[in-house]
Amino acid sequence: ASQVVAGIQSILYKNNQKVMIAESDENPNRERENLQMMEEFMVDGLIVSICSYKHNVETYRRLAKEGVAIVFYDRIPHGMDDMPQVMVDDNNDSYFMAEHLIRLGRSRIAYLYGPDDVYNAVERAGGYREAMEKFHLYDPQLVVKTGMTFADGAAAMDSLVRQGIEFDAVYAFTDTLAIGAMNRLRELGRRIPEDVAVAGFSGTELSTIVNPQLTTVEPPLAEMGQRAAELVLEKVRNPKAENRKIVLRTEMKCRASTGE
Repeated sequence: ASQVVAGIQSILYKNNQKVMIAESDENPNRERENLQMMEEFMVDGLIVSICSYKHNVETYRRLAKEGVAIVFYDRIPHGMDDMPQVMVDDNNDSYFMAEHLIRLGRSRIAYLYGPDDVYNAVERAGGYREAMEKFHLYDPQLVVKTGMTFADGAAAMDSLVRQGIEFDAVYAFTDTLAIGAMNRLRELGRRIPEDVAVAGFSGTELSTIVNPQLTTVEPPLAEMGQRAAELVLEKVRNPKAENRKIVLRTEMKCRASTGE
């Protein structure tokens, strides 16, 4: 997100560090090409939000062994707890959003899962499931595996409607999926939030420029960038520095898409 990049730049520019940005577009092969490019440029450090926790793990391990300072943020590689990282508690914070929707009186909450190889998706789905099970509302039919785009959010709504699955709320892995779903629901004649409440997770600016504005779990994106930049500087200056794990607090932003 642009807020994360702004946070990174605010710290690194102050410390006379140049910043190169490479976008992988959710493609692990392109991510690997970007890593090769960074290696050829002999960068001092990498700040990474990975495409998939199942790919490129060995490349990151090799680069770290060769002395490149690597810090992961937001989407981190599951099973690499020995690497510096900045994150939020996806499972816990997702649980509270699902519970919030239940306390608003919604009982058939559809969940848009995202891709299986993004570990945040697994964690957030776990939080949703725990909340639904606590209130004896969990129904696997309400969980829809999706991609990451607006179109994927829309397609998930078409799938539920086509199957005749009743739902009175949609909670999505990301704001992008939530907005795609919300737009399609309106096209289908469903009122937001009267018929279907909609909530997301990611807190990007998108959530405030749609109508109705989107209820979301908002990580502190700029701070995430700043802390990641501080960690990478720490490792560049002292490769033997402790590999720290920083967990930041999210905020639940309640808006009109859930009737608040």
